[in-house]
Amino acid sequence: MCNGEWDGNTAGNREEDWVRRARSGDREAFGELVRLHRARAFGWARSMAGDPHLAEDVVQDALMRAFLRMGTLLDESRFVPWLKKIVHNEARMKLRRGGPHGREHPFSGMKIEGNTHGLDPSDLEDVINWLSLRRDRDEPGMDPEVAILQRENLEMIRVVLRCLNRRERALFEAYFFKQLSPGEIAELLSMSRGHVYTSLHRVKEKVRREGFRLEIRPYLQIRKEQGLMSKKRLHPPQPGGSWNSFVGALREALGYTEGKSYSLIDLMGYTGQAFRIQVHPEDVDVAGPTAYLWKRVMEKGLANIGVQMGYCGSEIPNYEPPSAQETMDAIRMIHRSVDRGVPVIGWDLFISEFGLIYGYDDEKEVLDAVDLEARRGLPYDRLGRGKLKELALVTIDSRERVEPKAALRGALQMALEHGEGKEPAMPGYVQGTAAYASWAEAFKSGSVDPFGNAYNAAVYSDARQFATHFLLMWSSTCPERQANPQEQLLLARAAACYAQVGEALTELRTLFPFPSGGDPADPGKAQAAVKLLEKAKEAETEGLHLLEELSGNLVEEGNIK
Repeated sequence: MCNGEWDGNTAGNREEDWVRRARSGDREAFGELVRLHRARAFGWARSMAGDPHLAEDVVQDALMRAFLRMGTLLDESRFVPWLKKIVHNEARMKLRRGGPHGREHPFSGMKIEGNTHGLDPSDLEDVINWLSLRRDRDEPGMDPEVAILQRENLEMIRVVLRCLNRRERALFEAYFFKQLSPGEIAELLSMSRGHVYTSLHRVKEKVRREGFRLEIRPYLQIRKEQGLMSKKRLHPPQPGGSWNSFVGALREALGYTEGKSYSLIDLMGYTGQAFRIQVHPEDVDVAGPTAYLWKRVMEKGLANIGVQMGYCGSEIPNYEPPSAQETMDAIRMIHRSVDRGVPVIGWDLFISEFGLIYGYDDEKEVLDAVDLEARRGLPYDRLGRGKLKELALVTIDSRERVEPKAALRGALQMALEHGEGKEPAMPGYVQGTAAYASWAEAFKSGSVDPFGNAYNAAVYSDARQFATHFLLMWSSTCPERQANPQEQLLLARAAACYAQVGEALTELRTLFPFPSGGDPADPGKAQAAVKLLEKAKEAETEGLHLLEELSGNLVEEGNIK
């Protein structure tokens, strides 16, 4: 820069240096990035949320999430689109939960009738005392046990908030009771706006952990009094073998149960995972492969192999950390399953993938957990607070025998429902054959995220290879499973189609290797990618036609074996 003229290259280099420092945990560097881009982030949030107060809430949580996830940003020059994606995700989640507070209900928003004693709804002690009096006064016929429980809950609020010092309590009351904006809180408490963001996060976390501590101690004491095991560890599992972490974890968990053993090819096919594809149309983000209605899809897929499953937590990816009660429910589920000798499949243990919980230690309050990144102890109160702060657990509760052709029919029906877009989709994502067109459009518009694109290509090329092997396996074993020659031919032809899909996606994966991502903005590579995606869509569409004909034959046979 010279003579007061703006040097864009120098500014760009400075910003990338701030990003680099922020990735290593430098709060001052991140503060500079916030100062530079906060107004823009508010504009993104305001355009989606409409309400300025909700937009402010979105930006606050998005910036906190961005700071905690800085380590996932691989390309320093992509900070702005990366931050925009986080803001958009946060806005979508808050709007889906129904407004600025979602499951947080400010006391100042309560309807307080008969307020004749000068109640101040922004004062914590006044509100709790009023609630206690109201319980005793308004509901004299209440079940005594319920009345006791409610009084205990109110007392728990007092106890939990005693973990805060005076300044933290003032911050908590200003945000939750008085509903002040971060800017107003900064002025009220003589703090910088950046300090308000970090302090609010710290206070929320402190209250959550204290609440969980008060919830779990009585539960563990009851377990001890009942003579239940305080510590148990199963032999360590080894998840993996596929880019689909759910199926990799499922295969390991099934190994602890009695019944038929399944290969990865079996499980990818029968659960329908080999035939899935869903992408985010704007940028093909990294969340695509797991952006589906978890509980619904998993239940149907596991039913094809005779598994009755248990489920706890969010039914879809929602970027919402579990409450203390949800964490307690999860701990109970883990105890039950591990005590039966079967590990629990868990989402977001350490990273945003599925892993396994195979042990617990009540004295230390630590779980034994493993995923694709780590094998180490996971504190009870950190369950569901990995990279994305989400929680979902799957247990194998029972197994029964399923006839092979019944399993095949179920798998084909899932593949058709998904591929033809008839399956309920995760909001904001496109699935089935339509996903290929959305993926191609993202390349044409130049909006593809390098990291997400490379991950999608790796996951889906791997899945289609499993689809090919699954169909070929069935084609080669048709005679012994009493399938007619027409079914054998349809299976072989469908396998050829999915092989073409796999080849196209493998070539795409070569163009954009994971995790570096290559350069999807390069015009030549983008054009090549569009052609490969069009080829994949055409081949998969033909494959689905063949699966539909095959599925019809299986139904008409009337003797599924």
